[in-house]
Amino acid sequence: MHHPYRGHRIVPVASAPLDGFTTPSGAYSFRKLKSTYSGSAIRIRRASDNAELDIGFLGFTSFTGAPWDEAAAVAHCAATSCFVKTMYDQSGNARDVVNATAANQPALNFSCNGPNKPCAELLDSTDLMSGSATPGPATGVVSIGGVFRRTTGVGLCSVLRQNGLASSNRIQTANGIANTWTLAGGTSGTINATAADAAWHTTAGVINGASSSLTIDGTTTAGGAVGNTAAGVLVVSTGTTATTCSFAEGVFWDNYVLPAAEIAVLNTNQRSFWGF
Repeated sequence: MHHPYRGHRIVPVASAPLDGFTTPSGAYSFRKLKSTYSGSAIRIRRASDNAELDIGFLGFTSFTGAPWDEAAAVAHCAATSCFVKTMYDQSGNARDVVNATAANQPALNFSCNGPNKPCAELLDSTDLMSGSATPGPATGVVSIGGVFRRTTGVGLCSVLRQNGLASSNRIQTANGIANTWTLAGGTSGTINATAADAAWHTTAGVINGASSSLTIDGTTTAGGAVGNTAAGVLVVSTGTTATTCSFAEGVFWDNYVLPAAEIAVLNTNQRSFWGF
């Protein structure tokens, strides 16, 4: 297989978007991101009796990745609401993100962007999913990306963040500012870029000192951001009061600069699968 930064890439049908990429430090999605991953996509809980179920993947149909088993989820959630308890880490590093408190779990939305396009919806500041303490990026270099939306409001939506809330490496919506996303280094520096609220976006941020960048829907804004090297908790997404955040897919790489050519390949793949 040719690497995308070498000009082209031959992708077989039974492939996934991260095949051929440097192994990420954490990867979360409602579709299969690596063809070698053999676990489930998510674990859901239904409101009627709190019964839980792991939801796996269907077979590959194209290079964009195998979708989740929607039929199994629909059957489990029939006549009631469901919530996302766990998003399993597809990187192989076992960094699952979990919300064990039923009242605070993100809502499962089956149709965020058309049929078989689910997402986790975070409705207020208590709705978040976090993982166990992870080793921080020893070099301070982090690459972060995925598929997200600030659905309503102008509050904070963290896409992925490390080291807890304060002094964290993260991509987020600008708190209190409409139509704006921010890449923030946990030590210092931010990069802002325009991105419409109530719309899905592919985002990719590279925290690499003076060579940092934030790419949204293929447009890159350069700037400076210094990453925090401390160990801490990885959080997939958070909402704030009167703001709804929607999460479909997120990936991060510690100690690795995701090349611009790979960002372009991955974002194109994401837009193809998620349909925007």
